Amino acid sequence: MTGNRSVDEFRDDLLKHIASGSSPALDVWSIPTVGLTEKECRSFSIIRAMRALTYPENPDIREAASFELEVSRAAAKAMGKWTSGIIVPHDILGLALNTSKGGVAPGNIGGYRVDADYTRRHCATTASPCALVH
Repeated sequence: MTGNRSVDEFRDDLLKHIASGSSPALDVWSIPTVGLTEKECRSFSIIRAMRALTYPENPDIREAASFELEVSRAAAKAMGKWTSGIIVPHDILGLALNTSKGGVAPGNIGGYRVDADYTRRHCATTASPCALVH
């Protein structure tokens, strides 16, 4: 934030700007594919890309993220844009996150389980709401 605006003033201005429709949201379908194979998509690491952005002066980190940076440049070129950040192409965005071939193991439906007994016993003795997540 710049200037002497409060958080509330900034939020109000931001909401007015969003409501005006002057800057449409990015349509993820407009992000091009760059022709990556499934194996290449799976080897893409957003963590390596973020490290390269965080430590641009470190040649080892940039070398480790060379694939991610190359993919981002190809996506930017396909979009006709230049960016100082990372563009993740639709090849990767469209890849299913759940790669399990056998489905869900018996008794495991995924997600998190909250232990209700622990919550009742423990939270009754504390002032803040809490839950044990497994």
